[in-house]
Amino acid sequence: MLPSNPTYKKNLLHESISYESACEAERNILLELSYPSKRVEFFLELFQKKEEIKQLVSHHLGLKPHQLCQIGGFSEWKHGSFNVCIPVYISKWNRRPKNRVMIRFPLPYKLGESSNPGNMDEKVRSEAATYVWMKQNCPEIPIPHLWGFGFGGDLHFTARDNNAPYILSQRPDCPLTSPYLLMDYIEWEQGRMLSNTWDKHSDDSKRKTTFFRDLSKILLSLTRTPLPQIGSLTIDNDGAVSLTNRPLSIVIPEAENDSCPPIVNRNYTYSCVEPYILDLFKYHDNRIRYQPNSAISQDDAVNQMEALTLMRVCLSDFVNPSSRSGPFYLTLTDLHQSNIFVDDDWHITSIIDLEWACSRPMEMLRPPLWLTGQAIDCLHGQSLADLKLAVDEFLSILEEVEEEKEKEEEEEKQHSQHSLHPCSILSLAKTFRDNWTTGRIWYFRSLDSLTGLYGVFLNHIQPIYVSNITSTAARYWHPDADDVVRKRVDDKLEYDVQLRKAFEQEDAKLDD
Repeated sequence: MLPSNPTYKKNLLHESISYESACEAERNILLELSYPSKRVEFFLELFQKKEEIKQLVSHHLGLKPHQLCQIGGFSEWKHGSFNVCIPVYISKWNRRPKNRVMIRFPLPYKLGESSNPGNMDEKVRSEAATYVWMKQNCPEIPIPHLWGFGFGGDLHFTARDNNAPYILSQRPDCPLTSPYLLMDYIEWEQGRMLSNTWDKHSDDSKRKTTFFRDLSKILLSLTRTPLPQIGSLTIDNDGAVSLTNRPLSIVIPEAENDSCPPIVNRNYTYSCVEPYILDLFKYHDNRIRYQPNSAISQDDAVNQMEALTLMRVCLSDFVNPSSRSGPFYLTLTDLHQSNIFVDDDWHITSIIDLEWACSRPMEMLRPPLWLTGQAIDCLHGQSLADLKLAVDEFLSILEEVEEEKEKEEEEEKQHSQHSLHPCSILSLAKTFRDNWTTGRIWYFRSLDSLTGLYGVFLNHIQPIYVSNITSTAARYWHPDADDVVRKRVDDKLEYDVQLRKAFEQEDAKLDD
């Protein structure tokens, strides 16, 4: 039975959705329907603490009594996938264009904070540590200046003038408990999101070459410093940065926000590839176990179990034995068009949103797969051929830039006994090409998408193996596979009932 007005659309955070589309969605729409009201609640909480926010900004910027802060209106607040960014204007302050900065708060209702207290803190600690590490190790990468940051309670750190490590700063008591980052506001004149002009100018060879060269330099800079563990950077209560946090990629908050229990302790890192990958598979297992609409039918549940089981079996085919214990490299896993700011010529002027950065094995290094705008589980046939052309174009430019960097480093060695930049032991272009040729790109990329793995398995992993694959593999997913299948079928029926009620309730309100 459909709702009384099945054509009516309900609001999500960034779009509206019809009942029919909600029924077909792989995401948990019931959960997402709760976000708009939670956003209002959180925004009001922040607004009610605007005086405390102004105190924090004034403290971090070292403002004089006559330099007053003003919080931007609600219409200026920028709501992203996991954060809200609020502009703060400062009178009689000219250290930045338009006299404003941006304070950024993580969204508790997108990070599983209610079921896993401390997730917000973990995210901000990791992102702040990544800013600090990149400033010290990759100073040529353009990122916004981080004026200060704070964690739950009374831990607040302020930047020194010379970009030295951040110092724990004392300030008046402030009841604001949400963690935050205070950073530069990227003005229009300084750059615009690449996503704003990508569709219009992606065929402009001059702009694209400029962008590819700048992106190549950034990726090469990140791989210049090998790291000893798989994990995420974090910053402790004394302001010390270390690689001691679990590798905080996007699947972790997505899974834990959807009632999946944590798999890895926050202070756990990996020294070897295979245990890390096997733990990532557990997040996909938990999606099947706990997301009420993770499977649309018994056959769908069995097929997903089969895919996960077979991908585990073939893990050794995609791991390079010579690099399974490192080195590892800091990877910006959330680097897409909306997190890259460019000027009119497509020079990269800023990289924002360093969230979900983590140290990963070379098998997981890959070129941007968003160059043609296709979803990861839709890349097959002509769309895959189009992406291959775009990736080849990028890799050709990456090879040129890599050769230029090698020559610069050789010349630097000849003129100085101590090079300012350590030579990379990794050929990034060759690694990208090898990962594409071997299928590693698809195998490891699928692990970063809770809803996309099955499609990637069908399109890219299964065709590699010529032997017949039957559903009997699903029984090896876990000893309780049959019970989970039955529960998923029952839960999907209940999910459909609750989804219909949610749309009926909205219809009733409209009729009042």
